[in-house]
Amino acid sequence: MLEIKDLFIDIESHNGTVNAVRGVSLNVKRKELLAIVGESGCGKSILCRSIIKLLPKGANIKSGEIIVNGKHVENMSEKDAYNFRGKDVGVIFQNPMTALNPTITIGNQITEALLVHKNISKKEAIEEAIKLMELVGIDYPRERFNQYPHEFSGGMRQRIVIAIAVSCKPELVIADEPTTALDVTIQKQILDLLVHIKRDHNSAVVLVSHDLGVVSSVADKVAIMYAGKILEVGKTNEIFSNPQHPYTKGLLNSLPSFNEEKEYLDTIGGIPPSLINPLKGDPFAERNKKAFKIDFKEDPPKVKISDTHFVYSWEAFYEKNKDNIEYLEGEAL
Repeated sequence: MLEIKDLFIDIESHNGTVNAVRGVSLNVKRKELLAIVGESGCGKSILCRSIIKLLPKGANIKSGEIIVNGKHVENMSEKDAYNFRGKDVGVIFQNPMTALNPTITIGNQITEALLVHKNISKKEAIEEAIKLMELVGIDYPRERFNQYPHEFSGGMRQRIVIAIAVSCKPELVIADEPTTALDVTIQKQILDLLVHIKRDHNSAVVLVSHDLGVVSSVADKVAIMYAGKILEVGKTNEIFSNPQHPYTKGLLNSLPSFNEEKEYLDTIGGIPPSLINPLKGDPFAERNKKAFKIDFKEDPPKVKISDTHFVYSWEAFYEKNKDNIEYLEGEAL
């Protein structure tokens, strides 16, 4: 349903060119939920905006391909992209208050999406909008149809954004940190709703998050992103039970739910590198206490752990080939 091939995205800034996305390759199948996890500033949102051809000013696709259900997004005209967004791909943004128009009723905002992309009457759109409100768990939808966004709670507003995103039954749904501003109980309800949409609408879902714990129970596949690159990708159980990249291990070791026996949680020191200057080697090397010298010199190779689990890591490469490799001996810092 979604295939990204060796994607590079640059952003022109006052300080220079930011290499925001660097050689990302990913794929998502129908009825599959892929979670992209990483720290703020690692390129997750820019990657998602490129999928819907909605990059901010100054950002450009330098090279690579983005294919959604057979359509090449990177070469799309603005007219085609307008029809593509909403119909082929639905988007759930992080903050529902900025995604919803405060001066238009909730009902009209849902019906607008239906009228733009579907050949139906206003009356039919209203009835379908009410059904969508029911689908996403809004009580008394007919009575609340003419209310405004400020009359809804944060969790309910996010449900409305989801209703708009899935109104035309898109093949692909992009959810960019949809639970960030919500409490834990509402978080789970929203995530369960995404799973329901994936299953019942036959959609593929890309869920962006900075929290591995949040995605652990809903994702089919997890991609770990850092400094514009995918460092590790695999099925959720593979990532959580057998993490390979030092960054993935660091993220998991900092989660209370996965380290209940520890008195103190581990932390990852330092900050992510600047993406203005081209990086050499593993981008996590500066923060990796067990880095090899080669981590600072050469890009790590892609290592196959299983048919569905891959990592870009010199450590994993060494572990897999240590019986046949001598030149890495003594390279640990």
